[in-house]
Amino acid sequence: MNIREIMSNQREAVARLRSLRENRKPAPPVVVTKPKPVIVKPAAPVVQETAAPVIRPLSPGEKVTLKRCIRIVSARYGVWEHLLLKDDRRAEVVQARWVLFYVLRTIKGWSLPEIGRRAGGRDHTTVLNGYRKITAKMIKNPAFGSEVEGVVDAILGR
Repeated sequence: MNIREIMSNQREAVARLRSLRENRKPAPPVVVTKPKPVIVKPAAPVVQETAAPVIRPLSPGEKVTLKRCIRIVSARYGVWEHLLLKDDRRAEVVQARWVLFYVLRTIKGWSLPEIGRRAGGRDHTTVLNGYRKITAKMIKNPAFGSEVEGVVDAILGR
């Protein structure tokens, strides 16, 4: 096959594609779907009866676990526990996830790849970004810093 035959075949293929493109069926109508259900817990005040099983003090010799960190962070930020480990990009979920990264880094002392593996299979750079954002926000906003420190104190049982 020489170059002229190749070019001729290519031109024929392009012409066929153009004719198909012009004769294609119209696009199906857009179907309006229902909005996603709200996944954030109601903003009701946390009463001692409901918070007691979640935020109980650590008994002597008990270690801080990932599950305890997830429970307390999700309770404080009104986000379902399973969403902290999923790929949800809503602002309230992302901020709670970043606080979880901060908590695991400061309390547990885990490396960034370890936190990423255990917190939903994320890359270490994602964990680093969240950690840096929360640290910067804590410096900028002292009220937020004391809120995060309150989460850390709750996890440690203070």
